[in-house]
Amino acid sequence: MVGLSEYVRVFTAVELDGELRRAIFAEGRELLDGLGKSTSVSEENLHVTLKFVGDVHRDELALLSESVAECATVLRPGHVEVHGAGVFPDYGRPRIVWAGVSDPEGILTAVFERLNEEMTVFGAKREHRRFSPHVTLARVRGRFDGRALEERIHRAGELWFGSLAVDAVTLFMSELERGEAPRYTALGHYGAAP
Repeated sequence: MVGLSEYVRVFTAVELDGELRRAIFAEGRELLDGLGKSTSVSEENLHVTLKFVGDVHRDELALLSESVAECATVLRPGHVEVHGAGVFPDYGRPRIVWAGVSDPEGILTAVFERLNEEMTVFGAKREHRRFSPHVTLARVRGRFDGRALEERIHRAGELWFGSLAVDAVTLFMSELERGEAPRYTALGHYGAAP
């Protein structure tokens, strides 16, 4: 029987710069304060997920890295805007609180579409819903006043966090420890073809 330690949990994402992470984290804490049970994503872990791959055998990591690098060749370097906030699936029963990412030129969408197809080879599920780029601020873990959050977001008006330069896709390993925040380790950074 193969041991679990032979597998690593991986995902692809676009990293945020430090200033943007600080702004998003601070606003997220303010929005969530006193609304109920939720777990905020730590400041250093904030990112824009492109594709969650799942558990991959360590022996496949080199092949996976090559595949992510190939997918990243469709990346057209540019900028996306991080602004607004909301929840998935809805304010009546929120599970994820997010900061929005506006991608009008389809910079992230093009890479997601390629990853969505290619990562199935490594066991990732193909997403059939429209890609909705965002930064996860928190996961709701129990009783939570989603309607009060909706009102706070409405009162805050258009939350503006900043512009994000997109020039690379990062392959991350996620290590989960019971009772602690996940630890993300970058396994590689892949940019557009020259």
